Amino acid sequence: MAKNKQQKDKIEKIELIQGQNRVLIIAPHGFNGDKSLNLKADDENTGLLAREIARRLGCYALINEVYKKPPRRKDPKTGDEKDVPDPRNKRINLNRINQVEKYLNGEFLTPIKEFTDEIVNKWGKSLVFWIHGIDNGNINKYSADGNPKEVHVLVGIGQGSPDRFTAEICTVNDLTELFKNNGRKPIVAKLAKRGSRYCGHHENIMNQIFLKLNYDLTKVQSIQLEIMYTGFRDPQNIYQTAG
Repeated sequence: MAKNKQQKDKIEKIELIQGQNRVLIIAPHGFNGDKSLNLKADDENTGLLAREIARRLGCYALINEVYKKPPRRKDPKTGDEKDVPDPRNKRINLNRINQVEKYLNGEFLTPIKEFTDEIVNKWGKSLVFWIHGIDNGNINKYSADGNPKEVHVLVGIGQGSPDRFTAEICTVNDLTELFKNNGRKPIVAKLAKRGSRYCGHHENIMNQIFLKLNYDLTKVQSIQLEIMYTGFRDPQNIYQTAG
């Protein structure tokens, strides 16, 4: 009974993991579905992937498997589609700054700032990764390199018009080389197409939160990773991907 209660408590709140180095992993869309409520997963298995990465690296992490992205409704006046948050039913988009600030300031935003400040105070610099999932059919379409034959991860650092860079290009170059030459499973990572929804550019996307809060780019770099499902986030490959 006690074990069951602990498991229940765990999934009713955002998981915070204390780290031992300068890396912070965040999974804002880790909700993995609820068959009893007929709710599908958001970015499937990103919570599990983030947790396993944190375990292997010994890094800091925030993992949301509680809040599901809210439904989108078309504005009858403008025709634009907008999220319709429903905090009572835990329908909040944790990748939208305005929703996080309004509904989850204490539960999500404050721990992000506290972890980041702690990392900077201890190690001088913080490297933040936002773990997202992308549909297989979108990954090549939205790569900045046109339409390569095989891309596994899109990288967003605020490339757009104008650029709102959240990380240095040299950091991205180092990261993509490490992915490709990791000695386990070569991972091909490319910058997302400039201005696309995968580049972490929009001012209301959480990848931009550190710029909004006036963190110095030399101290805190933030990178959005969009990871494909087949071969990487599917159950049979999740642990190999984390490795």
